Amino acid sequence: MLPKQIEGTLPRENSETLNSFAEKVSGEMPKISVTFSELTREYEAVTYGVRKDVTISKNQKNNILDLSKYLIKTKKNT
Repeated sequence: MLPKQIEGTLPRENSETLNSFAEKVSGEMPKISVTFSELTREYEAVTYGVRKDVTISKNQKNNILDLSKYLIKTKKNT
């Protein structure tokens, strides 16, 4: 869901991997780069079976909420 929100501001190419997109986001949106990169790594680890535990920590929940709020605010200001 977060990549789709970001794509509204920064388009993702069809051939672009999530990691490549996260790197692009880091360059274009430094305020969210660490959080988005971390969440991307977690998503891929769970999706591809590297990590079986899908529990989200309180810190991760807060990061997702903060990131969503930032994206909504950014979108409203453009």
